[in-house]
Amino acid sequence: MPHDAFELTRLVERLPLKICAIATWSNNFVLSTLSPKNEAHLLVYSITDHCDADKVFEAKLTKTLKKFTAKPITQLAVVPEHKLFLYLSDGEVQYTHLEHFTAPDSLPRCRGASCFALDWQKLRGVSSFSRELRVCVASRRKLFLYRYTKNTFVLMKSELQMPDVPRAFAWVGDSLVVCIKKDLFLISIDGDSKELFSIGTNRTDPCLLPLMNGDILILKDDMQVSLDQNAKPTQTQPVRWSEMPSAIEHVHPYVIAVLPRGIEVRALEQKVLVQTLTTPEAIRFICTDRWTLVASSTQVYMLDAKQYESQVQQLVHAKHFDLALQISELIEDSPEQKRLRHNNILRRWAFHQFTQHKFEDALKNYLIIQEDPVNVIGLYPHLLPSDLRNSLSKGQPTKPPTLSGRELEQAMKFLITYLTQLRYQEQQKAQRHQKREQQLSGESLKVLTERLKLIDTTLLKCYVKTNNTTLIGSLVRLPDNHLHLPESERILKSEEKFQELVDLYCTKGQHDKALKLLAQLSKGPSTSSLHGMQPTVHYLQNLGSENITHVLDYSKWVIKVSWLSLSLTHTHTREPVDRRIPRLL
Repeated sequence: MPHDAFELTRLVERLPLKICAIATWSNNFVLSTLSPKNEAHLLVYSITDHCDADKVFEAKLTKTLKKFTAKPITQLAVVPEHKLFLYLSDGEVQYTHLEHFTAPDSLPRCRGASCFALDWQKLRGVSSFSRELRVCVASRRKLFLYRYTKNTFVLMKSELQMPDVPRAFAWVGDSLVVCIKKDLFLISIDGDSKELFSIGTNRTDPCLLPLMNGDILILKDDMQVSLDQNAKPTQTQPVRWSEMPSAIEHVHPYVIAVLPRGIEVRALEQKVLVQTLTTPEAIRFICTDRWTLVASSTQVYMLDAKQYESQVQQLVHAKHFDLALQISELIEDSPEQKRLRHNNILRRWAFHQFTQHKFEDALKNYLIIQEDPVNVIGLYPHLLPSDLRNSLSKGQPTKPPTLSGRELEQAMKFLITYLTQLRYQEQQKAQRHQKREQQLSGESLKVLTERLKLIDTTLLKCYVKTNNTTLIGSLVRLPDNHLHLPESERILKSEEKFQELVDLYCTKGQHDKALKLLAQLSKGPSTSSLHGMQPTVHYLQNLGSENITHVLDYSKWVIKVSWLSLSLTHTHTREPVDRRIPRLL
């Protein structure tokens, strides 16, 4: 599925220093470097975005802190929400002001530190200080936990004793995933431990990446495993990279991996390969905030995200609609434009799913975007009236698949579910207007009526095609059915569903047609349920007094056939019906 998600742009070229670590925030990044004389320097850069220039991005050196530490800085991190700069040098974790780089303070009791990890992911978002900042530091065979409060770090509790020196760890909820030798453990801040799995036989350095949603990505050889806060897998199958990554970073909705021969980009949820980027030299570091940066030993590059609109177009063309939807949410636009773009992608996806015979998924998506039912029903053969089908076919860019046999039967089953849900939604819409005492305009009422007529008539066709006599009877007897009478007549007659046709005439108030049909069918085979005069008598008895003319007219042939039958009919005990006319005898 490769498409252009990022473009590689060089920001810092051929430093005479060796890059030891990198971190970025907002429009800035900081490099920990080592000179040929083993002097540790900090270099702070700002990134300028020249939108209209040939050179789009430029990194400007804003601060040089020579001999910032006596020994090289092997790990650093920034917390812009607290204006903090943390770093590890010579076995100590120290921190200072992110902008002024004043005299640093050291975390207490952590001499001999080998690595540290922050828990600050949840601080990003709507509320910058929604959770406290925590730091875990490994010192020999112990883990020290700190909380940042009142501009200083304090120990949370007594240290956690480890069976060996931790090589790497990452926060996941109120626990840590810790790598000891080559084995991973889930250790709570209370000291409870659970063994997980090995990082693999071929992997030398562990790689753990906490995500914003609380999950964590772990590299096991060339595979990427995703776990939740309880160390349960969140994906059925791991992601397999083309080579063994040395580092990974999450840039929604992608995961970017640093490989021996370049950079690989994959979609986190879909796992598919998105892009492969070659670099002139081996990449060692990757970090992200507003911008995503990668660095070799002497150069820094930016992974500049391609325009989201362009990515969406490429993904839709390649029929990767789920990823296109994720990217479309990143486009800055008005809520209405976002909705229209989302629905357009979902509409294309639904059509593609239908062509792949994923009928249930397709119809669910059509229901989500409230697609015109004419377009949905038009995907099926012989369901739309000819005038609607002709007008629809002229506007269709692609013909729907030809369905028959078992496939058509399956597709019809899901169409029934779709139409039933759509019918409920349309009726709820009308009822909401009634409750608010808001009358629909003439045009809106006409549209709603025509839509319900199409839905009910198509449901009738589906029930007939699937030979569901029970549902046919239920539909035609609904007092509020919107069946198109001429079309429904044709369907029921062609299938010889005469009892259902009589019921339809009754609910539509077409008593003349119903009684004429009953008179005609009374002379039919004796095995028919409509044979004889009793069906007509039953029908006449349930007519109200406003239909006295029909009773008088159509009771004549019954009287001629049998006076006895008529007498028995009028003396038969029935439950009282308020709208029934008085007894004639």
